[in-house]
Amino acid sequence: MSIISFKKTLINNAQYLKTLGFNLEPNQPGSGVYRYLKSLSIGVEIIIEFQMLTSFPPLGEFSLYLGRRRRKAYTGKLNEYAPYMSSLAGLLSTGFDIEVFSHSKLNWQYNMEVIESLVAELMVIEKYLTQYGIPWLEDPFSIPPE
Repeated sequence: MSIISFKKTLINNAQYLKTLGFNLEPNQPGSGVYRYLKSLSIGVEIIIEFQMLTSFPPLGEFSLYLGRRRRKAYTGKLNEYAPYMSSLAGLLSTGFDIEVFSHSKLNWQYNMEVIESLVAELMVIEKYLTQYGIPWLEDPFSIPPE
């Protein structure tokens, strides 16, 4: 699967991010990094970053990172909305005691020859992002880590 096919599949299956107020940041052509950004009114920016990794066909891999950063116009309290960057799997494991991967698997994987394999992984990601990742990034106190 080419970077272009990966990007098209990602954009088509991540429309929910646009609905939730995220915008796809322009990237360097051919970089394989796709970053969605959302600004909150208190001067915090939320980041969801998909990164296509070097793969060995037919197995494809990509990573998914979540982040939060303060902008110059930050108006919240000093101890709230701390800058944060982690993989989605890391947040789920440490914050919610949900293990997404087995110990031998570190990234999201799919069969490069079967587009539905990537779509299935993106659907799992949508569930975790909408139930845990995005609500926690937008308000770290709304869903207390267990």
